[in-house]
Formats: sequence, structure tokens, C-alpha cells
Amino acid sequence: MGLVSQVSADDRESAWRIIRHREIMERLIPLWAVLGVALVLMGVDLGGRLLWTLPMIGYVFGVMAVDHGPDYRAANYWVPVLGSQAAALLPLIARF
Repeated sequence: MGLVSQVSADDRESAWRIIRHREIMERLIPLWAVLGVALVLMGVDLGGRLLWTLPMIGYVFGVMAVDHGPDYRAANYWVPVLGSQAAALLPLIARF
């Protein structure tokens, strides 16, 4: 009997799920890079205040980390920061 026949169907399904997840994450890397650059440019456009952009970038990477278990705390840390920063931007949006 070969090793392949000893592997259960659940193990095979789990392995394929991991492979699909990695493929999806690899395809999203360029999207995250473009999003990060867009956030930095948005921060520069808002008067050069890059400090507003840094929490947003942290939030994006924190959300990415939620799927990876131990880094879940990073997302929980940035959500309140982004909330207060986004609230500070509301008066600027109303002017346009």
C-alpha cells in the first residue's frame, strides 16, 4: 500500500484548501502594493500629512493579518486608530 492511499480525504481537502489560499494571497500582492501607494499619495494630497496615512496602511496590513491567526492583535489595534483618523477626515470631505 502506498503512502497516498493512507492519506484521508480530509487531509487532501485541507491540503488543497491551503494551496488555493496561498495562490489567492499571491495574486493579491500587487493589489495590496497599489493600495498602499494610493494611500500614501492620498496622504500627500491631503497637505503632506503622512501621519494620517500610516494608520490606514497599518489597518490594511492588519486586516491581511487577521487570516493568519497570531497577528489578529494587529488588526484589533489599528481599527480604533483608523476610526478616529477617518472621523478627522470627514470635515475635509465635506468641503469638496
